[in-house]
Amino acid sequence: MADLVDVDLGEGERADSRREALGSLLGYGTGAGAALCHGLAVERCPPSWPVGVLALTAPAMVGSNAPLTMLGTTDPRSWSAADWISDVVPHLAYGITAYAAHRLLSTSVTPSQPRRSRPW
Repeated sequence: MADLVDVDLGEGERADSRREALGSLLGYGTGAGAALCHGLAVERCPPSWPVGVLALTAPAMVGSNAPLTMLGTTDPRSWSAADWISDVVPHLAYGITAYAAHRLLSTSVTPSQPRRSRPW
């Protein structure tokens, strides 16, 4: 990916560390994007927990794996069962945690009163 935007990551251990850091940042962005879309989509009608967890897990998996697949970095069709488990488990943990956090935060906030128009 760094080659596409013409960024030099250095060589050796330095490049490996930067690659790992970029992967982490992309993961944070994917998780935040999935949570934002989920929050906007379920604002009025929250789904049950299995549906909500799946609705967060699936986009997080697709959002993290699709770009890497399109760049040719990985090919999920060639993954072993252990590879799939190592990919599904953290994304599922994310889905459970994000769903629980959203439910806790949305139930602890009282709906705001309608805003009155201001005279100025």
